[in-house]
Amino acid sequence: MELRRRIERAHAAAARLPDPSADPDAFYGALVALLERDGLAVTGACWHLTDPLTGLFSWTGHRGELPGDFQRALENELGERDVAKYAELAGRRAPVARLVAETGGEPRRSPRYRRMLAPDGFGDELRLAFVDPFGRWGSLGLFSEREFGADDEALAASLVAPVARALRDAAARTAPAPGDGEEAPGVLLLDGADRVRSRDAVAERLLGGRARSGELPGVVHVLAARARAAAGAVSGRTLGADGRWLTLDATPLLDEPDAVAIVLRPATAPSLLPLRLRAAGLTAREREIALALLRGDDTGTIAASLHLSPWTVQDHLKAIFAKTGVRSRRAFVATWALRTAGLEP
Repeated sequence: MELRRRIERAHAAAARLPDPSADPDAFYGALVALLERDGLAVTGACWHLTDPLTGLFSWTGHRGELPGDFQRALENELGERDVAKYAELAGRRAPVARLVAETGGEPRRSPRYRRMLAPDGFGDELRLAFVDPFGRWGSLGLFSEREFGADDEALAASLVAPVARALRDAAARTAPAPGDGEEAPGVLLLDGADRVRSRDAVAERLLGGRARSGELPGVVHVLAARARAAAGAVSGRTLGADGRWLTLDATPLLDEPDAVAIVLRPATAPSLLPLRLRAAGLTAREREIALALLRGDDTGTIAASLHLSPWTVQDHLKAIFAKTGVRSRRAFVATWALRTAGLEP
């Protein structure tokens, strides 16, 4: 009964969380405070927004004391075998995990615990991946000096759906603010420890001064690590200082492989179309049909190309129109063609 009351209180409070599209850090900070009020002993927390198409962090933030450092956490998340990685967690029916419970009460089996949590005096970690049928939209890691309980995990799990929905709705609002793709790109040059060796004025502006301070977005570190591992170019996206999506291309230097050049530019509106359709709540099949509509395909062509009956295509079209707030094929094409061109929010 007590757990039920905690969950009811938490859900009522979750409905009053700030808009994550306006300030992701304020949203997550309020979410952590909500969990603390309902009994979770939290010493520190880190959070992310996630690009559902790439799985890369598009925003990172934190509060309080954290174990280890970002570089060490990145190495663990990308390269080490460990329990409850965020990507693995997202595939679970309940995408929430307590580190101590995941290791059968023997947390030292976890490299993350041995090398980060234990040395800094932490006793447990509670992870949440905010997923829904349309993708992974964010994640949250909570750290405590003592073990989290089963009720703490159940409370956190009950919030996955409403938080994922809030983050997906925020993505639908954030994505319509792309750049036009015509601005000159910005350039960062990182050394082997991801310190900024050089930058230009465009990169400084797009990142809102974070290049100068050295507090780079998490995706920059992720892409730099992947570029070094691949010995070649890799790409990703992040949210810029002004709320626009940025495209990033990371490439290791030939004469200094540990050094990485990052080219940043505002994302074009067409490149954001798959994200926006997903954020609108369209299923994979509905997204296929929506893209076919925008190509100009008629019902018969869509049915033949996807091996569906025309009646099934019509049913999907009704669902697409309902989810995107239009009433007809013509209205959908007109609205989304303008959005693809970056001419309508």
